[in-house]
Amino acid sequence: MGKSKESVNHPDHYGGKDNPYEVIKIIEAHDLDFRLGNSIKYILRSDKKGCTADDLRKAIWYLNRVLSEKTVEETKRLESNKKRRKAYAAKKKREAKKKTAGAR
Repeated sequence: MGKSKESVNHPDHYGGKDNPYEVIKIIEAHDLDFRLGNSIKYILRSDKKGCTADDLRKAIWYLNRVLSEKTVEETKRLESNKKRRKAYAAKKKREAKKKTAGAR
């Protein structure tokens, strides 16, 4: 009888049990969230199941979701920083005016 294929625990298309770079080990080692983990999964297995283009499209789909979220977060952060810098500059301008007025 031949070697049975493992389809649940450590399947070959995810690297196999003895592979230190098995997909689940990489995802857990880097504490990746669901979307980034799935991106890695689809990329690493893309040439192992006969559907390379589909797996790469799936990875891109998950990455685009992360990018959309991060873009919104970063835009909000940048806008907030801009408002803080503007408020700080206005405060310094007021303080400078007070100093000038007090020196007269």
